[in-house]
Amino acid sequence: MSTLKSSLSGPKNRGHFCNIRLKDGDVIVVSKRGIRVGVNGHVRTQAWFEFSNKVVRGSEVMKWSDPLPGVTHVSIWGHRAGAPLKTYLSLDEFETFAVHENDTIEFIYDEPSEAITIYAEGALDGRSQFFVQKGARLHDVLNYIKVDKNYAKLDSIYLRRYEVARRQSAALMESLFRLEQNALTSSSATAEGASIRLKEAQLISKFVQRAKKIKPQGVVSIAHDGQVENIYLQDGDIIIVPNHSDVVLISGEVIVPNAVVYKTGYTISDYIGMSGGFGNKADPKNIILFKADGRILDANKDLIEAGDAIMVLPKYETKTLQIAKDLTQIFFQLAVGTRAILTPLF
Repeated sequence: MSTLKSSLSGPKNRGHFCNIRLKDGDVIVVSKRGIRVGVNGHVRTQAWFEFSNKVVRGSEVMKWSDPLPGVTHVSIWGHRAGAPLKTYLSLDEFETFAVHENDTIEFIYDEPSEAITIYAEGALDGRSQFFVQKGARLHDVLNYIKVDKNYAKLDSIYLRRYEVARRQSAALMESLFRLEQNALTSSSATAEGASIRLKEAQLISKFVQRAKKIKPQGVVSIAHDGQVENIYLQDGDIIIVPNHSDVVLISGEVIVPNAVVYKTGYTISDYIGMSGGFGNKADPKNIILFKADGRILDANKDLIEAGDAIMVLPKYETKTLQIAKDLTQIFFQLAVGTRAILTPLF
């Protein structure tokens, strides 16, 4: 029996043995591996690499992982002398950086771009994604959006914006936290009352967990008196071109949520009546009117038009005035942010 000794030094041989003919009874001895380095991000080869040396330079890692064009920076996670290490380097700095055992390296793009991406949805008859220069205004992009002229309601265009959605979400989280704290800290003078408060707090906690999953849309109304404002655009903005509609949508706390054909002169009471009337949990004083252009109005004070959506908010009966106030605010925030009702299970 003969012994064959062949060197396998990690990425150097791409994991393949040398081209040697083996014979029956040969023994293959694999030497102890070197350091392992994990690589991910914008590279052509995302993998764990093994090197024969105890320390390798970043340039060696780049050689085998092959970063994509445009990569500018590198994040490194690891340990040095028993302490966690997290550092952030430019690509040039990383070339001479000493990479150690079990380091994790991520190659990323982190240079400011002069272009932003804008999306369009709704009554379109063409492309829905546009790349424009920073500082572009809405009208600059509208000139390139091809719409279906038979259905597009051009005087009611509005935006959905990430930054607005983020702020709406932050405000909602704050309100939900305050509601849950008030529910958990409310007290009662009797044992029976305390038991009721406890059950109420448990139900509210479940409602809070459901509400936390809601994602606001970040609607920005930009149409006024039939004119669309020429505002600056932000990266990721979504331009909504609504469709013409001949119906009015009724939802929320009504007996039969539905859509009915618009009737000239009909009042809010007429449309709610056509949906079976108010539900048991309805708050007749809190009815929201969503206009086709993204505006939100008081349905009890404004005229109904074709394409509008009427939403009846719920009401929660409780002896704790602050909880009732908090819930009313949250119902409104959810409706405004999502155009939907989250029905409470209490």
